Amino acid sequence: MIGSTRRLLTYLLLITFTSIYLLGCSAQFIRKALGENYQFDTDPKSVIIQLDQKTWPLGDVPGQDCNYIPNLRIWGDGKVVYADFSGGNRRVLTGTISKDKIIEILKLLDKYGFFNSPQEEQSPSNITGYGILVNVNGHSFHSFSSEKNETYDTILSLIDVNSLIDFIPEKGFLVVGPYRGFSSIDTIPEWTSNISFSLSELVGTGRWINGSIAEYVWNTINEQSEPLTGMREGSNVFAIGLEVESISPQDPPFDCFNR
Repeated sequence: MIGSTRRLLTYLLLITFTSIYLLGCSAQFIRKALGENYQFDTDPKSVIIQLDQKTWPLGDVPGQDCNYIPNLRIWGDGKVVYADFSGGNRRVLTGTISKDKIIEILKLLDKYGFFNSPQEEQSPSNITGYGILVNVNGHSFHSFSSEKNETYDTILSLIDVNSLIDFIPEKGFLVVGPYRGFSSIDTIPEWTSNISFSLSELVGTGRWINGSIAEYVWNTINEQSEPLTGMREGSNVFAIGLEVESISPQDPPFDCFNR
């Protein structure tokens, strides 16, 4: 019996050390493959770098991620979407950066040892924190931290915010659902009577909006400090979201209340 137990422990230790060795070899192989020649997909639909600031537990409240936009996304063609959450409001800016700037960011990540880890774990969806995603040389690299770190902050500092412009949507998909937020009712704005349709008729269906209505909804969302945007209509309070192509994490329409 004792001999069998010892053999079992020996096998388990052997498997553990082998796994650690293979992971290390994998990391060294990927790092060696990167070299100084950073290759990335220049397709306008391919996200190369993403900084993901999750300051609330996504999925705990219906509609909580309807207006979610990552802190920073850079596509293969150099397009940038930058979301600033300072001051209790949200500000979304767009623009472009050069291929050389993307490579500069990749070199910085390399300097901080970002590509040395064999782990490629996605950011947890139910806790707060800061995630970094990079797609380069055919590999996808992820990191996640409960607090901001130097790497995260330095990448943001390399983006010249003054060269970007405030984003105002020409159109978007308005979604409406139950409000389960924490704001007191008297602080929640009231849906304007100047719009021909009501929020109550859009619950569960949504509708495309454009022009001044899209801008009104967008600004209302940006001015609320919590990610779940509430809107009063008579005695009812609804949660609203505006899904915008190439700005939201996925193109509309998608059901952000049942994710």
